[in-house]
Amino acid sequence: KNLESFDGTKTNYEYLDDPQGNRVSKYKIVDKNGNVLMSKEQYFDVISENKFISSENGKNYEINVNEKELNVKDLQSGKETSTELNTYLFGDTKALLKILKQIKGDELISMTENVKRIFTTPDDLGASFFNPANKDITTCDNLYTFVHELGHAKDMKNYDITTFKTKDATESTKISKNKDLLEIYNKERDNFNKNTSETQRNHVDYFISNVSNKGKDGSFSEAVAEINAMLNTYNSVDRFSMRSQYLQQYFPKTIACVAEKLAI
Repeated sequence: KNLESFDGTKTNYEYLDDPQGNRVSKYKIVDKNGNVLMSKEQYFDVISENKFISSENGKNYEINVNEKELNVKDLQSGKETSTELNTYLFGDTKALLKILKQIKGDELISMTENVKRIFTTPDDLGASFFNPANKDITTCDNLYTFVHELGHAKDMKNYDITTFKTKDATESTKISKNKDLLEIYNKERDNFNKNTSETQRNHVDYFISNVSNKGKDGSFSEAVAEINAMLNTYNSVDRFSMRSQYLQQYFPKTIACVAEKLAI
C-alpha cells in the first residue's frame, strides 16, 4: 500500500506471507517534509510446529509453545518469559494455541503481563472483548480480533482495579486518555470529517464518533486497539478491512504516536 493523508503524510506498507505461516511486514510513515515518523520491519519465521522466531527492527525473540507452556526468550538479553497454559487458556484451547503460534515475541510478553486469562466465545467477531475489571480477554477464533482486544489490555495496562469506580484517577493512565495523543488524533479526525463524504465517514464511524459504547471519546480507545492489531498482524477480515484502510490512510500521525506508546 502507498497511501497519502490529507496533510501530505505518506504511508508505505508491505505485507507478505506464505502457507507455512512465515511472514514479513514493513511499515513506514513519513510526513510531507520527509521526516520519518515511524519505521517498522518485522519478520516471523516458522521453525517447527511449536517453535518460532520473530524479529522487529533487529530485536529477536525465540518462541516455544505447546499445550502446556508458552516460553518466549529475548535473544539479545537472554531473558525468558514462561506461562503455564493450563491455567491461562479456557474454552477452545486448540483455537487459542493456533492464535498464539502466530503472534510475535514482544507481543506475547506484553500479553502475559497485561492479560490474566483468555477465554473463547462461539459467537461472531463482534462478541470479543477485554474486561478491565479482571483483565481477561474473551475472543473468537480470529487472530486480528484477538490482537485488537490485546490492544485494549495494553491501553489499560496501568488500570488500577482497586480504584475501579474512580474513573478519573484510573483512566488518566490510559494511552487513549493521553492529552498529546488526543490532540493529534482530534486534528486528523477533524481533517478527515471536513474532506470526506458521509459514506466514507460511516465506514470509519467506529473510530471517529464523539460518543461510542465506551463513553465520550471512547472511539479513540477503539482506534488505539485497532492500531495495535494493524501494527502486529494483517487484517484479512472483510468485515473490518475497510475501516482499517481508512484509519491507516488518514490517521498516520496518530498511528505513529500510538505505536510509540504501545511499545513501552
